[in-house]
Amino acid sequence: GIFYTLWLQLTCTHGGSNPNKPNYSNSNKCPRIARTNCLNNHKISNLLGGRKMLDKYKDKEPIVYRILKNAIKKDKYSHAYLFETGGFYDSFNLIFSFVKAAICPHKYTNHENCEECHICNIIDSGNYPELKIIKPEGMWIKKSELQQLQEEFNKKAVIGNKKIYIITEADKLNKQSANSILKFLEEPEEGIIAILITENIYSVL
Repeated sequence: GIFYTLWLQLTCTHGGSNPNKPNYSNSNKCPRIARTNCLNNHKISNLLGGRKMLDKYKDKEPIVYRILKNAIKKDKYSHAYLFETGGFYDSFNLIFSFVKAAICPHKYTNHENCEECHICNIIDSGNYPELKIIKPEGMWIKKSELQQLQEEFNKKAVIGNKKIYIITEADKLNKQSANSILKFLEEPEEGIIAILITENIYSVL
């Protein structure tokens, strides 16, 4: 298939009865809703809510962590990843920490040296030119935005040797937008990595 598919297992129960999971009966305190609100803002600093690194998720998501960490260590990546979050409230931060480590020339996955890394600081500021975040505008992800992405990523890289784009809420790709990016997904240029995020894999076209 096109994608290397990963499932995140932790979920927000939204007032469920499982004693091992948080009960967010007050929606204003629910981190899942807070994450959704964050995704409405383009600034990466706001998306992250502070600097978070991949090693933070070693115990929370051990299987996914091990797969991603191994890819970083070997510097060997799939050309496309599909993450099914299952409502895991911290999913974007986990995925973004993977992206950040993949781009970082030092492959940092913890806080020890990250703050001294020039590339990591550019990524955190939201100004890294080879990283794009695509999100829906209204009900759907626009075809024109994906076409613009392809035009930009077909140009020579300004920094580094990887270009990564993240499509949040990939289930909001309609038929037109999905078709516009299909070939780009199937036959990417070397060094381009696609990451699609959805809460339900069966909703993705």
